[in-house]
Amino acid sequence: MRLHLSPWPIAALTVACLGFAGVTHADTAVPLLHRLAGSASGERGSADGVADAARFNYPSGISLSADASVALVADAQNNIIRRVDVATGSVTTIAGTAGQRGWNDGTGPDAQFAYPSGVALAADASFALVADADNRIIRRVDVISGTVTTVAGTPGAAGSADGVGAAARFASPSAIVLAADASFALVADTDNHAIRRIDLTSGAVTTVAGSPGTSGSADGVGAAARFSSPRGVALAADASFALVADSDNHTIRRIDLASGAVTTVAGTAGQPGSTDGTAALFNFPRGIAIAPDGAALIADFSNSTIRRVDLASGAVSTLFGTAGLPGSADGAGNSALLRFPAGVAAAGERILIADTYNHSLRGNGGSITVSPQVYLPIVAR
Repeated sequence: MRLHLSPWPIAALTVACLGFAGVTHADTAVPLLHRLAGSASGERGSADGVADAARFNYPSGISLSADASVALVADAQNNIIRRVDVATGSVTTIAGTAGQRGWNDGTGPDAQFAYPSGVALAADASFALVADADNRIIRRVDVISGTVTTVAGTPGAAGSADGVGAAARFASPSAIVLAADASFALVADTDNHAIRRIDLTSGAVTTVAGSPGTSGSADGVGAAARFSSPRGVALAADASFALVADSDNHTIRRIDLASGAVTTVAGTAGQPGSTDGTAALFNFPRGIAIAPDGAALIADFSNSTIRRVDLASGAVSTLFGTAGLPGSADGAGNSALLRFPAGVAAAGERILIADTYNHSLRGNGGSITVSPQVYLPIVAR
């Protein structure tokens, strides 16, 4: 077996047939996963700091800038928003005060959140939108100043009404994604079993797919489609379609944003599992991202794995972790262990994971190329 490091972080398979009799090599680049920030022992807390000096408390949502230099984290049970320098692992709190749950617009520690579970960072890292789940609102955070304002919804007022700004209603919005041009955002409105759209110029909120208050599993157009507690949403680079982690259905859904048509991409509704392939199964998938190569990355929460979906073929593979084996270990591919990850983000060659129950952030970096040598029998002629 031959091992060497490669700079490419995402798994690839190359087969080279060598020019001598009876020998073939199959080179597999297996991605490496390491801890970027947070305690190696899974200790909870709220401390700012560099790498393992920082502490988190059930980090949920995570988002990367376009150049993958900055990440924002919705540190859910700390009720704060954190900024991470990806190169150094330095973590700072930019909005909210750890341990203070509530609602208040304001700057830095004067702002308050109630279980912020989703975050979407603008491509230039100038601002972010936050799905403030238990306040049932969407917030805007200026990353430089830490100023927080409410974009849509009314604090504490659950509902499903479309409308402009404070007239709109949400029921536990848990994930959010921002268009590359920052013209609109999509929200996974979990307890409404629907996907909502916010026009960031007008503040108008509309329902894109699903029938608020009605759960189920049905493909269809707009309100005819059904979801069951969607907890993740991702947007294609050209904003032509969105992907949804339809958590309680254990499926991945696709929404054509021009027509509103919803189709099932992977998984079987009502059948949790961990099978890879074109007949793949998921187990309460949560976070979802679309990588630059066009594949979908899934934080498969109850399997404690990160899955990859080839959207062209529908084939699913496991990128990190081993299904049914939650833990905390750095390593390559399936030898890396996670504990109920709820968030995943991708930009450039970077993949970052909110390793929720390990209270840490994980990231890829390099790969190990494994080249097993297989001797084939030489047949006498």
